[in-house]
Amino acid sequence: MYDCIVVGAGIIGACAAYDLVKKGKKTLVIDQFPLPHSRGSSHGPIRTLSLTHKNPTFERMGLDSFSMWKHLEEESNTKLLRKTGTIYIDKYPFSDIEAREQSAIRNGLNYAMLSSSQVRQIFPGLIEIPEGQRGYYEKDTQTLKADKAMACLHLEDLFFSVFLHEAKSSLLLKFRRKLKLETHVVDNGTNKSTRGTFHDEEKVEAVIPGSTVTIRTNKGTYTSRSLILAPGSWASQLLQPLGVNPPIRISRATVCYWKEPTTGLTIDDPVILDRGVDRPKGLKEVFFGYAFPSDEYPGLRKIGVHYGTLTNPDVRDACPDDKEFLEILADYVKSRFPGAGERPSIMESCIYSVRSFTMLQCNVTAWVDNNRE
Repeated sequence: MYDCIVVGAGIIGACAAYDLVKKGKKTLVIDQFPLPHSRGSSHGPIRTLSLTHKNPTFERMGLDSFSMWKHLEEESNTKLLRKTGTIYIDKYPFSDIEAREQSAIRNGLNYAMLSSSQVRQIFPGLIEIPEGQRGYYEKDTQTLKADKAMACLHLEDLFFSVFLHEAKSSLLLKFRRKLKLETHVVDNGTNKSTRGTFHDEEKVEAVIPGSTVTIRTNKGTYTSRSLILAPGSWASQLLQPLGVNPPIRISRATVCYWKEPTTGLTIDDPVILDRGVDRPKGLKEVFFGYAFPSDEYPGLRKIGVHYGTLTNPDVRDACPDDKEFLEILADYVKSRFPGAGERPSIMESCIYSVRSFTMLQCNVTAWVDNNRE
């Protein structure tokens, strides 16, 4: 009997398990793929962390997350964060950056409002923006080494006893060495019996409610006092048999890396989040551009637009070609980053779940919440 079972070992599930184990809860984490994998949305080297948001809930989450990531850095003895700052580009009526300015004022953050000419003067070659648009420069935001963070959460010896197939365990250790993560044990009084357990290559076939929750997989059956579902794009497959039909769509996004458009840029240059672009005709989802410093692949810069095509998570690689997406992206890159070339040098994909609205919604369901504190 477990105190909690977590389904899904992506960043959400892994963080949930990490917190449960630190609280002394006997925890099992189940993932259908071999760890590490690139079948969801938690893989890849770099993410950006924001300190401001127009929604107070996300604002608080963003501020709280920094201390949590810093704590993981210290416990794993692994460098995860890099201070770069972020420039948010916006056009009239400037609702996004004005909301961020108010968020910064509420929390005493270090920021600057910049005209288009000031952006070009202070950050030459970083991005081309037309007259009349503005930039909000958030100076203390940081990027996160996402793949290293995942490795720390999956393999931190202080908290987890990882039971994997021998070949896959060897793969994880090689992955850990590749990321230059140390394997070490620190005696902090943690009882081994309270550590979490990871089961990879194990697909959940059924969730059976009751006085305790029963999880049936292709390899066994487990019981728990509570359950956390963090399956990402596979959420509907688990929830619909239980009569829960969330309005979730699965989107496949392509991440592209382009030739560094100019010399003199560094990995410490700000991240760009660009809402100064027009939404393509017919697209209903939120649309914006982004660019990261050349950190992941030397000489290449991650430049893209928030744009995805609907897909089935089990056949994601059988999607139509990316012709329409590449045309939209090429137009964006040509206007904002001249010199980056006509086509990307590297293309990678991920899938993620999208609600009909982008606001986070949390629900507590009685049949899985048998051990609330």
